Amino acid sequence: MVVTSDAMYTQREHAAYLLDREAHYIVIAKGNQKKLRMQLKSLPWARSHCKAAPRAWGTNAPKSGGSR
Repeated sequence: MVVTSDAMYTQREHAAYLLDREAHYIVIAKGNQKKLRMQLKSLPWARSHCKAAPRAWGTNAPKSGGSR
C-alpha cells in the first residue's frame, strides 16, 4: 500500500503508524520543517531512480499550472 498525504500529516507519529503496518508513504516537507528538509537534501538523489526530486529543493522552482 502507498499512502499519500499533505503537509499536515508529515509527522513522526503518522510515519511510525504507517511503517508499523508496512505501508509506503509519500508526504510533503515544507519549509517550516528545516531539519527534515536538510535530511532529505543529504540523501544521494543522483543515484536514485527519482530524477525530478533535486529540482524541487530550490525556492525558485517553477510552478506548473499557469499564473495565480
